[in-house]
Amino acid sequence: VKFLLDRGANISARDSQNNTSLHLSAFSGHEGVAKLLIECGADIEAQDGEGQTPLIVAAGNGHAATVNLLLERGADPAARNTSSNTALHVCVFNGHVIVARQLLEKGADVHAMG
Repeated sequence: VKFLLDRGANISARDSQNNTSLHLSAFSGHEGVAKLLIECGADIEAQDGEGQTPLIVAAGNGHAATVNLLLERGADPAARNTSSNTALHVCVFNGHVIVARQLLEKGADVHAMG
C-alpha cells in the first residue's frame, strides 16, 4: 500500500460500493494498513454506499484493534449509517462484546435509537 501511495495512488478512490481503501482495511481488520492510510490523509469519516464509516465497518466485523485505532484517531462513535445504526448497534447485533465495551468506554451512547 505504501508503495502505491508513494507513487501517487488516489487515497480517496472508491470501488463500486463506494468503499474507500480505509473501509476495506477496516472490514478486513488490517490495522497497520488502516494506520498508514490515516497517516496519509484518508478520510476517517468517509461513508460507503450504505452510509457506513470505517468505524462502523470495523466494529461490525469485531476488529477490536482497528476499532481502537479509529477511535484514537478521532472517529465519531455516534456516526450513523443509512439505517440509522451506530457502530455500537452493529457490533452488538453481530455479537462483538469486546468491541461494544470499547465503544462504550469511548463515549458511545447506549441509549441511541437505531
